[in-house]
Amino acid sequence: MFFTQLSASHDLSGFDCGNTGLNTFLKEHAVSFMKRKLCMVHVLIDGNTVIGFYTLSPFTLDVQAFPAKIARKYPKTMPFPCWLLGKLALDKKYQNQGLGEKFLMTACERAAKLSKNDAGGFCLIVDAKDQKVNNFYTRYGFIAFEDAPLRLYLPLPGDGF
Repeated sequence: MFFTQLSASHDLSGFDCGNTGLNTFLKEHAVSFMKRKLCMVHVLIDGNTVIGFYTLSPFTLDVQAFPAKIARKYPKTMPFPCWLLGKLALDKKYQNQGLGEKFLMTACERAAKLSKNDAGGFCLIVDAKDQKVNNFYTRYGFIAFEDAPLRLYLPLPGDGF
């Protein structure tokens, strides 16, 4: 098993994470999203079969969305560069085996590398779909925004925060 970028040659036919929206995204939209540069889709494959995926894309937030101790360091009108972990899903056959953590750590490492070496970005943003997912992310250091408790951020290594 290894991570790679999604390609049209990957076998998506048997993928089922238990969420119709995520399944549909992967099978019907992910490749075109990549072609249109809306996000990059990274997959964990076993042979040629996709067993999970996550998306990563550049993102900005109003700097005032962050806590005052962070926001006061930057101009009030500055769009705050971030990375968005838009989707993360694992096939049902591979759930509850610790792979969710591996996916998250891989996404965090990729965002940190991009931030440091290629494109900047102060943090990784996620939008949790519910409190259970929120709890998953907070276990790994993500911090909820005060005005949007299901939107969380994780500061990336460096001097930004």
